[in-house]
Amino acid sequence: MRKQPSVRIFYRKTMIDAPRRLTDFINMQAALQLKPLNQLTAGFDQRREILLSAATLVCFLLGLFFLGVDELREGGFQSVVAIAWVMVGGVVSFLVYSTAKRNQELTKSLQKATESLNDANAQLQFYNESLSETVKKRTEELLFAELQYRSLFDSTAELIFICSADYRVLEVNRAVELFFGWDRNSLQEFNLMQRLAPDDTNRMILAAQQTEKGELVKTELVLKDQRGEPHFFQAEFSPLTFGQSTVSGGFKILLQDITIEKQTRLESEVIIKIGESINRSNSVNEILQRVANELGGLFPSAEMILYQYDDDENTLFLAHASILGVERADLIYRVAEGVPGIAPRTAFLRREFFIEDCLLDESLAYAELFLRQKAAQSLLSIPMIASGDLQGVLQILTLRGKHFSNDEKRLARLIANELAEGLYRKKLSAALTEANKTLGEKNAELEHFVYSVSHDLKAPLISIQGFAAQIQELYFDELDYEARFCLERIRYNAKTMEDMISELLDISRISRENVELDEVYLYEMTSSIMENYRGHIETRKAKVDISPELPAVKFPKRRLEQVMTNLVGNAIRYTAKVKEPKISIYAIENIDNHEIVVKDNGIGIDPKDFDKVFRLFERGESDQAGSGVGLAIVKKVIEQYGGRIWIVSERGAGSEFHFTVKKRA
Repeated sequence: MRKQPSVRIFYRKTMIDAPRRLTDFINMQAALQLKPLNQLTAGFDQRREILLSAATLVCFLLGLFFLGVDELREGGFQSVVAIAWVMVGGVVSFLVYSTAKRNQELTKSLQKATESLNDANAQLQFYNESLSETVKKRTEELLFAELQYRSLFDSTAELIFICSADYRVLEVNRAVELFFGWDRNSLQEFNLMQRLAPDDTNRMILAAQQTEKGELVKTELVLKDQRGEPHFFQAEFSPLTFGQSTVSGGFKILLQDITIEKQTRLESEVIIKIGESINRSNSVNEILQRVANELGGLFPSAEMILYQYDDDENTLFLAHASILGVERADLIYRVAEGVPGIAPRTAFLRREFFIEDCLLDESLAYAELFLRQKAAQSLLSIPMIASGDLQGVLQILTLRGKHFSNDEKRLARLIANELAEGLYRKKLSAALTEANKTLGEKNAELEHFVYSVSHDLKAPLISIQGFAAQIQELYFDELDYEARFCLERIRYNAKTMEDMISELLDISRISRENVELDEVYLYEMTSSIMENYRGHIETRKAKVDISPELPAVKFPKRRLEQVMTNLVGNAIRYTAKVKEPKISIYAIENIDNHEIVVKDNGIGIDPKDFDKVFRLFERGESDQAGSGVGLAIVKKVIEQYGGRIWIVSERGAGSEFHFTVKKRA
């Protein structure tokens, strides 16, 4: 009987702990929701129904058990306890049901969230894959762009410097490496400012400061290459940019080598200055003085020394040398072997000499004291030769440690060559002027002689003609046929000689005459001349074509008539043996002159005789009569009034005589 309380206590503890245990079990099931979805949902509905049924059954059984016990029937307290257990069972059942329902709703929400999460993960995976492809593509494009940029950056011939605001070089291209012979990987060892002259350094600083304002600045800089040779550059300073924006804290320098352009321009200026010096000067010594004064500044820290060569005396004398402190007459060398001095040695051997260090060269030992006083460094001595003739010697002496660059040597040679050619042309011009003066005097004497002789010969000829005519009239009946023939020939030849003398007198007057120009209508003049030859034309049935387009010209009328008469007369004379003679006269309009043409289909002229037919008393190969003076007069007249005359012809193919008359206002 005493064992029952223990049993009741056991069952009571069991029933009291049941809700807690059920709650722990539910909490454990809720904790399982954190596991993967496949473990959480598998068999969940079945466990929920079993749990609910088991809890309800236990509570009701306990309640009924207590109601069925006799001891409980005897007291009302036990009934109340039993009812209470039934109510607890209901409450527990309700709690279990509510918890299960919430878990079911949570599970559904979790499933929906999981599905949304899966969808989001799928989209995220798609976006990740797309982003990965885009990044890969952009990376390849950027890499390609970088390769292109680097290729262009390194392939350009211009020197490119990327500099910081404090003038440090941050990046350079391949051209800089080649120019300076320097590795771009050692940027910290390179200082661009140290490669510039002081003036260029100031220009660079000023240009860099202007780039801070976003300005583009252009200037010129001089840099020395790895061999120490100076190069001229067109420098373009610009701010660093990214897209359309300016990046502060640095600038870019683009250097374009303009050394050749600069040298060409400098050489052109040198040639022009030498030409101007030659044209303005009257003597060789004056030319050398001008050249030294105008071009000496091209060689900084140097002195120009010029020697003139006298080929008559075979001597070399000083023309300009302010550094030597001596007069021109005090320094004269004979050009011969063994004469001491670099200048006479240069002149004798006719080759260039270059001495790098004057104080160490034994050939200048005699002038060592002078060279030390002047702080001389290098000497370049160049012979001035033109057409094989020595004109003088050019020397450039550098001072105070100044060494010659290759460009300076090239410039010195150019000056020597141009100066030699100029001096040679000046001498030729002077000789030609003298020859022309002498020739003019001789021509004047010759014209005076021709005039005098012609005038003196004309009087005896007139006497011969007069006496022959008188004999013929007085003794005509007494003379036999042969005597009459001889007298006739005397009169004819005397008349021919008189005409020739008259033509000679006419030629001598052409160059001395000063006549006014007339307005001449060529068509009317030519038609009038043809009337004088009407008998010859009709007899030979010649066809004459005079162009009505012949112009009106300004020319002395008598002289132009003389020209046309001679040319038309020649055309008629040299078509005498042609079956159908034809003569054409027409004009060709040129920009500054009228070109008149007299054309025939006669026997023609051999090209080798073109010059000959215009010479006095000479004629081409022909059996036609003529004095050989007519065409000489034509040429003299045409050239006297600014025109020229020439022939277009071949033997047996007719002739064309062309001459020009200037167009005048």
